[in-house]
Amino acid sequence: MPCEYPIVLLDHEHHAMTVRCKGSDSAVCPECAELHRGDVRTSILEALDGAETATFFTLTAPGADAFGQVHSQR
Repeated sequence: MPCEYPIVLLDHEHHAMTVRCKGSDSAVCPECAELHRGDVRTSILEALDGAETATFFTLTAPGADAFGQVHSQR
């Protein structure tokens, strides 16, 4: 299945090249989402290859008090 939302790139001479949208949302572009899912899975498996232990952590920024409201809709 082809990409649902291909992106057209133009160079300075107006030659066009079409590339995938590379979206990760399967509701928008199932084909690119499947490719993205495979990339994430492969990255995790490669990181764990031969590792005796693994630690995953998430870094978060301070809340709205420091940066203001992030999302425009609730």
